[in-house]
Parts: sequence; structure tokens; C-alpha cells
Amino acid sequence: MRGCSIAGLSIETVRGRPEQVTRTKARGHQVYVYTVNEPDDVLRCLELGVDAIITDRPGHTRKLVDAHR
Repeated sequence: MRGCSIAGLSIETVRGRPEQVTRTKARGHQVYVYTVNEPDDVLRCLELGVDAIITDRPGHTRKLVDAHR
């Protein structure tokens, strides 16, 4: 990912290959995950330390993020 500072990963990629988040962050890149609508997926992203969650349910997702802090 030369010349790129942010990686956009689908939630399907994160579910199937969570190590992709770890490797990408280890290279100094931010990780944005789309489209995260299910509570289990939000928690998965938070536990992996993603930098941004893209969702169709911002209010619900915000509540989960706040409760996780």
C-alpha cells in the first residue's frame, strides 16, 4: 500500500481475516471498516482497534462504541 495511509476493509474481510487489520496497522496505516451494521461486528472492530467504523446505523453504533469505552 505504497503512498496510502488509510486502508478501507469490508466487514467481510475483517470477519474472515482479522489478521489483516493487525498487519495493516503494524505498517502504520489507519484501518476503516465498512459497512458495519451488526452489534457483534461493531464489537469485533473495536476489539481489533480499527480507526473508523462506517455504518448505516450511526446512532446505534455510537451507543455501542460509547459503552465499550
